[in-house]
Formats: sequence, C-alpha cells, structure tokens
Amino acid sequence: MPDLPAYMQIVVFLREGILTGKYPGGKVPPTSFLMQRFDTSSTTVSNAYAELEEDGLIVRGPYRPPLIVARTEPRDGQFIEAITPDGQRKLFCRNCWAHIPLPSNHVCP
Repeated sequence: MPDLPAYMQIVVFLREGILTGKYPGGKVPPTSFLMQRFDTSSTTVSNAYAELEEDGLIVRGPYRPPLIVARTEPRDGQFIEAITPDGQRKLFCRNCWAHIPLPSNHVCP
C-alpha cells in the first residue's frame, strides 16, 4: 500500500473496514484518527471520503461525520458485494479492496 497516494491508502483502509463490518454503528473512524494514522491532512482525508461517497459506501453532510450507508453481502470467491441505498450493486475485491465495475474479469495487480 505504500506505493499508493495517501488518500487512496485511506480509501483502501476504510473500504476494507466497511465491507467487512469492522465499524459498528455505521460510523467510520474520525478524521483526526485518520490524519494521525496516515500522517496526512484533513483535505487528504476529505478526498478519501469523497471517493467512498462516490462508491455509495458512505454519505456526508454539513457538520456531521460520514455515515456508512451500504450493506454488504458475502459472495463466494474473490469479491464482496455492497448494496447502496438506491439498490445499486457494487463489487469489491477481497484482496486489493478495489471497486470492480460489473461485469468483471478482475485480476489483482
């Protein structure tokens, strides 16, 4: 993961936690924790949140922390399926935690 830009390291870290149910109560770790853990700025963390929001995994609003909105469904094999509130199905690789467009013949890098 060190070869990835800081915001993508945060995205991968949070995706894994979201998709495996690591964060109870629908809340991701706070910005301050992520800034310290990845030795980065709040802007970088915000960019990571934006990526997760675009994937439909979290929702953000003014003056409130990001909330997890996708539910996950285990799948056989290499993928985890996330279902967003609007019913969209998205696949994520269990090995690299990348978002995989459907249909897919994904091979991890």
